[in-house]
Amino acid sequence: MRKLFLIIFSILALNACKAPEPKFEEGQALQTSQLDLDLEKTTGEELNLKNIQKPIFLHFWGSWCPPCKAEMPSIEKLYQKYGDKVEFILIPINDKPEKYQAFLNENNINVPVYEAKSLIDKDLMPKAFPTTYIIDKDKKVVKEAIGMHDWEGDDLQQLFVGF
Repeated sequence: MRKLFLIIFSILALNACKAPEPKFEEGQALQTSQLDLDLEKTTGEELNLKNIQKPIFLHFWGSWCPPCKAEMPSIEKLYQKYGDKVEFILIPINDKPEKYQAFLNENNINVPVYEAKSLIDKDLMPKAFPTTYIIDKDKKVVKEAIGMHDWEGDDLQQLFVGF
């Protein structure tokens, strides 16, 4: 009986550790309602995700999340390279402005950070952190990246060449 319990517990534990499945198919168009998200930049500038006319790098993260912090330097390099062609948006979740701002300042991260001022659509709200959506100018999901990524890798850089 004890062995059976251990086997069942192990299966359940491994299943719980499994990474969440992507929510969107590659090339799937997002609905306007999914993109209807009011944002406010730390500088006070306001925008709505649905009104952005260029490709979007939408990144959900938190300064409390070690993988989020670890990938931030490669996101900064990507921003320095493609920030004029792509709208970069970092959205901290369950974080305090003084905490994430201190992390960004200490690490010379200049990627724009926005606070969500309206509810994030359930389809966009991540189940794991970090989560990034790369959305083309036609509002189609080019990539959904769940977990930490090295944004300097050639395969990920290729996504931005067409932008």
